[in-house]
Amino acid sequence: MASTPKTVQQTDSACGLSQRSRLRTLMGAKVLSTGYFVPDHEVTNEDLGALGYDADWIVQRTGIRSRRRAAEDMATSDMAIEAARSCIEQADVNPHD
Repeated sequence: MASTPKTVQQTDSACGLSQRSRLRTLMGAKVLSTGYFVPDHEVTNEDLGALGYDADWIVQRTGIRSRRRAAEDMATSDMAIEAARSCIEQADVNPHD
């Protein structure tokens, strides 16, 4: 005869919440929007042709026709900030809330 599994109440020492309490808190969360950032500089397959790559070969094997490249002075964290701003704008929420 199978027994009913018992729930173990464990306490998170960092914040004093049980796993069940943390789960209830998380279950009330929802995704309001997503955001993205695409750098302005586009590198086409034709641009790569100047480096000796065949543009048609790239498309046939990968399906890629172009890709984006960030400016030299732009870090990945800068792109993440722009994506976050886009997300906040899409969600129409106050970032200070």
